[in-house]
Amino acid sequence: MKFFIKIMVMQALFLASLVVEAACETSTTESLAPSTRYIAQENGDEIWDKKTGLVWQHCSSGLSGANCVVGPVDNVNWQAALALATHDWRLPNVKELTSLLELQCNNPAVNETSFPATQAAAYWSSSPDRLNVDNAWQVDFGTGSVGSVSKNQLANVRLVKDK
Repeated sequence: MKFFIKIMVMQALFLASLVVEAACETSTTESLAPSTRYIAQENGDEIWDKKTGLVWQHCSSGLSGANCVVGPVDNVNWQAALALATHDWRLPNVKELTSLLELQCNNPAVNETSFPATQAAAYWSSSPDRLNVDNAWQVDFGTGSVGSVSKNQLANVRLVKDK
């Protein structure tokens, strides 16, 4: 019986180590993206950013629902990310996409009240790398970093439009 309990405890500890939760440190860093900056529009499917004037999809591309947990997230290469844009929606440039970063937080580094279920992973921007035509810029919402990577790599997408 003791052996069984030890196994159960070890399994629980292992599974707990796999769960990565967002961590926000509010005492040392000023918020770049407070909830007061964002206003839900169109039944909550769109988020208006009062600071930039941009309108963002509430959920990452492929996800839906109030908490953005319905469906598989689109994880695509750069060309496919550009093709997801329809009507007024477009892939944001790297400056626009970095405006969503909340550096008080990581895993993901975003305001999860306004953008729930954001993947703690890379998201495509529309900005190609001018020094390397095979690359484009991504924003990593796990760490808050920005980098140039091959357009063939897979990443997530959040579309934007002008108000």
